[in-house]
Amino acid sequence: MTYIIIMLSIEVVIFKIDTPLLQYVQSTGQQTTPTGSSTTGQIGFIVIFLAVSIVSVFGLVYLLRKKKIKDGMFWFMAVFFLFSQSVLGLLVIYWISPVVLIAEIICMWLLYMLSVSGKIRNIFALPFMTSYAVFAGVALSLSLPPLTLVILPLAFSMWDLYAVFRGPMVKLAVEVQKMPKLQHLFLVRVGQSVVGMGDLLFYCMMAGLALLFGNIVAFMSIGFMITGVFITFNILRSGKFRALPGLPIPILMGMIGLAIGLYLI
Repeated sequence: MTYIIIMLSIEVVIFKIDTPLLQYVQSTGQQTTPTGSSTTGQIGFIVIFLAVSIVSVFGLVYLLRKKKIKDGMFWFMAVFFLFSQSVLGLLVIYWISPVVLIAEIICMWLLYMLSVSGKIRNIFALPFMTSYAVFAGVALSLSLPPLTLVILPLAFSMWDLYAVFRGPMVKLAVEVQKMPKLQHLFLVRVGQSVVGMGDLLFYCMMAGLALLFGNIVAFMSIGFMITGVFITFNILRSGKFRALPGLPIPILMGMIGLAIGLYLI
């Protein structure tokens, strides 16, 4: 719980510093999806995004169970994570010199790699993955239209609900956890709990959505979402379920907080 609060606090700080960039993006009409800013275009983007994610999950489960993916692939995929985090960082943290920013990201990535490989104490995997989620959350909040930011987490919450209880998500988590290195690309260990990387990204995206509407709305939505995370973790710790989807309760609570905040203003 403390970790989620810290992560979302970092998200708020970066988003607030990025307010001039957000105002520029909004004033120039650059908040759009690859399929356009119309309602049809936004819904089409969400459908494509969701479809690609679903196919990817089923594909990963199949390849992992067939032993087509080896733990050694971590080294290849980690380079992609470095590249994508660098791109996200450059998109979001525009007030820092690009050279300094890339140097910082590379240093963090090297510490992450050393942690995962067991060369040093494994305390740097969590900060690296946290920064990835925060950068992605801010970038998506800045670049996507509000309608997309509302529907996308709700759509993924429904998929998450199905995937954990009836679909392939638990199988994917089980297979990934058999691979000591590869699991650090998909799962984030927080204390005794394991959270999916996608959950963290959507928490940050939800926070960014709320921040678009001002401080009161953000306070209400983020507070409700943290309460949802607390409820989810407590249900999981009760031992009644082997696994729980990390999105439905927090995102629903966040949307309720968003609605209450909008009503208050």
